[in-house]
Amino acid sequence: MKKCDYISLGQIVKPQGNKGEVRVLLHAAEGKKSLEAGKEVYLELRGESCKLEIESVREVPGKEEVILIKFKGVENITQAYKLVGFQIKIKEKDLKPLEKDEFYFFQLKDCSVRDKENKFLGKVVDLLSAGENELLVVKGKKEILIPFVKSICLQVDIEKKEIIVDLPSGLLNLDEI
Repeated sequence: MKKCDYISLGQIVKPQGNKGEVRVLLHAAEGKKSLEAGKEVYLELRGESCKLEIESVREVPGKEEVILIKFKGVENITQAYKLVGFQIKIKEKDLKPLEKDEFYFFQLKDCSVRDKENKFLGKVVDLLSAGENELLVVKGKKEILIPFVKSICLQVDIEKKEIIVDLPSGLLNLDEI
């Protein structure tokens, strides 16, 4: 197996049932648009990778960022357990296009975040799911969580790797008493 440098859409977290299906936690709900039956994906863990074909994909009701995947050739729970921890990756060119103002997490990671007055707040280091919305984890002088919604994130420029925000009053002081 060789190392691959593709886009990670999610991680296999556990087997589902005893017929080889696995539960996948997506990095962002948009990732499921690029995972479908017949698609070849790369599984990677600790620098090792292998290629598998998706046999079927099912959604989990009420869980936006969780899907169930059955891979061809993975027929039982023992084989499925061997896949736990692996990242599911595809080539960037194979990603399905998103709607306007939708982004994949890898596009937001490392973006500089500035307020309306051009004050640097930090860089996006992670994305957390908080119900219907995601939170940008921004690391600067301190770590802050910024809701990734249009009313706060006024401009997202993927080419410049920059996000302009209009923070609600007091958001920067939430950890202070």
